[in-house]
Amino acid sequence: MRVLVENSPLSDPHAALVSPTWRSPRPDVSLFLILYRLQDTQRQGRSMAKDKSRSKEQVTREYTIHLSKRLHKTSFKKCAPKAVKEIRKFASKVMGTSDVRLDVKLNKAVWSKGIKNVPTRLRIVISRRRNDDEDAKEEMYSFVTVAEDQSTKGKGTVVVQDA
Repeated sequence: MRVLVENSPLSDPHAALVSPTWRSPRPDVSLFLILYRLQDTQRQGRSMAKDKSRSKEQVTREYTIHLSKRLHKTSFKKCAPKAVKEIRKFASKVMGTSDVRLDVKLNKAVWSKGIKNVPTRLRIVISRRRNDDEDAKEEMYSFVTVAEDQSTKGKGTVVVQDA
C-alpha cells in the first residue's frame, strides 16, 4: 500500500494524478531488511568457517535419502541415472567434499527395480575418508554405500562408530 504525499510541488490539484510523488507508509521496513540480510550473511560466514574446520575429520554417518522427492517430474528413462547424481550431490553437500565415490552395491540397489521404478527411500552410509593419493586435489573423499538395514521408519541420521 502506498500513500500519496499531500504537499505536492504542483499547485494544481489534478496535476497530482499526472505526476504523483509516492512515499511508503513504513520507511523503516527497507532498513530492517538491509540489516537482517547483513546479519544473515555474517551468520553464514561463521557457519562455513566451522564446516571447513570440521571437514578434516574422518567420520561415518547413516542417512535416509528420499529419492522420489528429488526425482519428482523427471522423465521415466532418466530416473535411475538422476538418482545416482542426486545421491552424489547429497553426499557432497553433507560431507563437504567434491570427490564422491559410490559403491557397486549402492548402484545395484538404485537400479534394482529398473530405470524408472527407483526405490522411494534409500538408507545409505556415507563415510568421509582420508585420500591416500599423493596428487589428489582434496585430502578427503566421501565413500557412499548402501546400509544393511533398509527399514526407514523412525530412523534419522546416525553416526556410525567404526570398530
